[in-house]
Amino acid sequence: MKGMIRVKNIIFLIFAILLVGCASEKSTPPPNTALALTVADLYKHAGVGIPIVTQRVLGKHYVPSLDQWSVVACVDFNDSGNETSDCNDSFILIKLDSGIWVLRGTVNGKYRWMEVSIVE
Repeated sequence: MKGMIRVKNIIFLIFAILLVGCASEKSTPPPNTALALTVADLYKHAGVGIPIVTQRVLGKHYVPSLDQWSVVACVDFNDSGNETSDCNDSFILIKLDSGIWVLRGTVNGKYRWMEVSIVE
């Protein structure tokens, strides 16, 4: 009976060690200001020719099962005095093994990705 309890405890400890060792550590994402500038650049590279007045990140949500962040961001345009906004929830923020953060998503019907520039 004691031998069976020891075996169960050992198996439990092995699984606990494996579980902790395999869990990825959530990295702190870049600041919203850097993400907002990257979003504006993604719009420009997607061919949106209307001048961008402001850009902002409404929020981020960490998805642990995918080890990535979902990002909702908006840009405000000024087209000949008419101000319009476009909010987009397709952005995904990931950290590469090199330590570089990349924001990807669909803008103006085009899939784009871009490195997030972090100014220190």
